[in-house]
Amino acid sequence: MNKLPEKDIPLINFHAEVSKETIQELMNLFTDFVKDRIRRVDIHMSSPGGNVRIGLDFNTFLKSLPINLKIHNVGSVESIATAIFLAGDQRCAVPNSRFLFHGIMRIFDPPISSLTEEQLKHLPILNRQNREDWGYIITKETNMTRLQVQEALSKETFFTPVEAKVRGIIHGIKDPVVGDRTIIHNIFDPRKKEQEAGERQNK
Repeated sequence: MNKLPEKDIPLINFHAEVSKETIQELMNLFTDFVKDRIRRVDIHMSSPGGNVRIGLDFNTFLKSLPINLKIHNVGSVESIATAIFLAGDQRCAVPNSRFLFHGIMRIFDPPISSLTEEQLKHLPILNRQNREDWGYIITKETNMTRLQVQEALSKETFFTPVEAKVRGIIHGIKDPVVGDRTIIHNIFDPRKKEQEAGERQNK
């Protein structure tokens, strides 16, 4: 297989929450990449996290693809966004970036006013399953032991790039290179897009 020239390697700038909308956009892109027989994709990523189940499922999706994936933390990769980051075959971070791990939180979007007794009973079970699945990904893709992973997911745990490299979260610390790419996709939080559009209309 011929090596793809750097300028022809697709680059995705992902600066958004992990949500149904943003991940669907990513899945559509990667589906097209597979159809076009593209075998290398780069992602420059900064994300505060978001929907846990969607993030876990997208990790599985990425790992199933016949694509060599290079992911670069260009700001802050937090919460369940770390699961997506760990799907990268090569993982790097800029010197002033950070990683954040923490326990499972359940955010209802849109907010709900009530839950049945049965739904309340199942919440701890779902949270525990999500935590175990997230922990499995971290243990599998890094040098961290199960005990270290459990500790990281029991409270807010920040890692600098140096600390992340020691733990196998990343393979290198360096600045990203865009170069003269011909294929660049930008994905931003759709809510911010709507807010910015509204602000422009009000001016």
